[in-house]
Amino acid sequence: MNAPSHIGFRLATLAFALLLGLQCIWLLLAELSRPNLKRLPTDAQAAAAAVKQRSDATRAAWIGSIRGDLWAESAFTYADLLWTGPGTDPDQTKSLQQARARLSHALDDAPH
Repeated sequence: MNAPSHIGFRLATLAFALLLGLQCIWLLLAELSRPNLKRLPTDAQAAAAAVKQRSDATRAAWIGSIRGDLWAESAFTYADLLWTGPGTDPDQTKSLQQARARLSHALDDAPH
């Protein structure tokens, strides 16, 4: 006779467990695709190496869409633009716009 009173609790517990499971999968996917880039490259060699990790950083930022740290790491991969001279190259302009968008996203989503 007590069974109906436990059904609501069990359904709420199941929903909470499913929500936690989805969050774990979301965090794990973002961390597995995250590159090993923790700070802004400070020389041309490190910036050139960071460019090679741009697609991984962008993928991780896209998966963890509200995580500002991942968007910042994605923006760090554009550090090579600091060592190129100013020009009117359309690819450079596009890269600058992408870097600005990633930095803006990082600042909007970062908790600090």
